[in-house]
Amino acid sequence: MKILNEPRILRAEASDMEEILKLQCAAYQSEALLHNDFTIQPLRQTLDEIKAEYHESVFLKAVENGDLSIRAPETYLDEVGDIARGFNKMLTEIQNHINRVSATRQG
Repeated sequence: MKILNEPRILRAEASDMEEILKLQCAAYQSEALLHNDFTIQPLRQTLDEIKAEYHESVFLKAVENGDLSIRAPETYLDEVGDIARGFNKMLTEIQNHINRVSATRQG
């Protein structure tokens, strides 16, 4: 596990929405397989819908050359630490989903 020296969790920009939608679809493929339901909302969401949601919500991103093994230090016991823990959990879950989808495709 790599630790970021200077974690950069930034607010996503409108131009990030297409990539975020792709990541969302990849992350929810295993959930859809598990329940044999490919009509779940995260898989049906369109680019226009996520762009509209962007204007009403806060999207965060971490940029580190697509390396999902990075982790933010969880040293704080306040909201910053909560964000770091949530970020790390999210990355772990995304990597697990990607691994399951890859295994399903290969198997």
